[in-house]
Amino acid sequence: MTSLPSLAGAPAPSGGPLLEALFTQGFYGVVEFDLALRFVRLNETLAHINGLPVEAHLGRTVAEVVPALVAAVEEVTAQVASSRAPVTKEIRGETPAQPGVLRTWLEHWLPLFHADQALVGYAVLVEETTDREAVLHSLQLTSDALRASEARLRLSLEAAYLISFSWDIVRDEVHRLHSASSVLPATARPVRFADVLAAVHPDDRVGFQERVDRCLAGPGQYENEFRVLEADGTVRWLYERGVVTRADDGTPLTLSGLSQDITARKTAELALQMANRRKDEFLATLAHELRNPLAPIRSAAEVLRMLAPEDPTMQKAVGIIDRQVSQMVRLVDDLLDVNRISRGDILLLSERVDVADAVRAAVETSRPLIEAGEHHLQVSLPLAPVTVSGDATRLSQALSNLLNNAAHYTPMGGQIALTVVRDGGRVRIAVTDNGRGLPADRCDDVFEMFTRVQQDGQGGLGIGLALVRRIVELHGGEVRALSNGEGQGCTFEMWLPALGPAPSPDAARPAAANAVPAAAVGAKAQGLRILIVDDNVDFAQSEATMLELKQHIVCVVHDARAALDVVPVFAPDVALLDIGLPGMDGYELAARLRADPANADLVLIAQTGWGQPADRERALAQGFRAHLTKPVDWATLERVLLPA
Repeated sequence: MTSLPSLAGAPAPSGGPLLEALFTQGFYGVVEFDLALRFVRLNETLAHINGLPVEAHLGRTVAEVVPALVAAVEEVTAQVASSRAPVTKEIRGETPAQPGVLRTWLEHWLPLFHADQALVGYAVLVEETTDREAVLHSLQLTSDALRASEARLRLSLEAAYLISFSWDIVRDEVHRLHSASSVLPATARPVRFADVLAAVHPDDRVGFQERVDRCLAGPGQYENEFRVLEADGTVRWLYERGVVTRADDGTPLTLSGLSQDITARKTAELALQMANRRKDEFLATLAHELRNPLAPIRSAAEVLRMLAPEDPTMQKAVGIIDRQVSQMVRLVDDLLDVNRISRGDILLLSERVDVADAVRAAVETSRPLIEAGEHHLQVSLPLAPVTVSGDATRLSQALSNLLNNAAHYTPMGGQIALTVVRDGGRVRIAVTDNGRGLPADRCDDVFEMFTRVQQDGQGGLGIGLALVRRIVELHGGEVRALSNGEGQGCTFEMWLPALGPAPSPDAARPAAANAVPAAAVGAKAQGLRILIVDDNVDFAQSEATMLELKQHIVCVVHDARAALDVVPVFAPDVALLDIGLPGMDGYELAARLRADPANADLVLIAQTGWGQPADRERALAQGFRAHLTKPVDWATLERVLLPA
């Protein structure tokens, strides 16, 4: 067995890595005595039992530290010395920790021998058993103290699917003391490391060996996670942690630790990942299926708007249709945004953002809802530009959600105010209304997912404010709701870190790079030959009518094969391709069109119900000029067509 380090010049007792491990664990008191019953070393647990610090024990005898236990200790040491074998004994007495209180311990005394087999001292494991009934009840052990201690250790390891191991590296002997696994059972005799490696899943063996090698070559902290194969082919996951003991020259001697069977956890993680993937797929499919019927509705409404520009009744009806379509689109987008943000999948495009620009974009987005409620909106902006670092689109989205919330929960003809103030190093953006207000105890709840304070059928799904909070938090800010109670209105505050002045504060603030003069929209894009490929007949026909009213020449087909046949004849300038076409999808159709040199100048635009960021990235990567999510906004389509 491996020798423990010599203490104060005394011969080194035989103990091994297991004794070393016992000194560092916190379940048992552990102490080493010399033959004079002086404390050579002890752990914190034993010091706590005696009620004295470790330093107050070292070099002192049992009679000096715990005199009430001298008789019992001398009796058990006599038995150990005569038998030269371990002795377990129940000892009762008092310690300085609780004077006058009779306490009970179950103590395991082990003789320590020098290499020449001379007895040099004792190692003792001490288990507090004073409250025996509580211990026996909680751990369901027998009344026999020794068997109780052994059973408790075994049951604890098995309950946690733990396997205790010790690898004697010099002799290449792996001992497993307790095990709940059939592939790595407890061993009566040691096995070789190669036997352990053979039980590791073939795909994990290289990584397993590399981590062991790094541990032996490095600081000696071992951690590993891998699969093993049971005899019947069952795959189980193990997680291991351990520590290396070394000789004085740094040579690794032992690697001891615990393995835990984490198969159940891994199975649960896999199930959660699959469930999460199915949820994402469901939401994406739901969004696609919801957007598809909305697309022809919006296109048809736009056609009606262009056919009867002077008819107020028609324009009012078209406005209603368009607002309701926009509301449905917003609900779908919010669902997908919340899902992405909650998973941390959203990427902010950080830049210097003028808060005034974000406010104007938000007001424009929310204006239809505000006007529908006949509310009066007052916007107050500081004279000097106030800037923050963030994603302009997401910030305006958060502000728009706050404005929409105010419009929803303020009675007709209400007052809504949006105020921006710089307060030191932060910017306060507040949306205040004179609407229904909030109970004081609900001001924090409103930012939780799917929370709606008023269950009256108004408002959305209860995700808009949750989305606001996540967006603001991603920008390093905070959001809060304030209200004096029901009927007293609300104030929602966004606090964001402010940036310093721009490098050239006197320079004129340029117009947005992608801004298109109203007069140019439609003017430069007239006369294009446009091919629409979409299996949604209603959408394709309504979009074609709308484009023809703008003086474009349009050809409509409903599958990829027909598109390939018509392109050489029609010679389009632009092809608007649905991605989810039957048979050959839009990506494959685009690839085939690109493969023909005759189509070198053909502009491809994707328009689809699939609107995830990955969908956009894939479309742009495959040569589409733009990826438009259905229902396609007419102004957006015109801007995309403009450079054609």
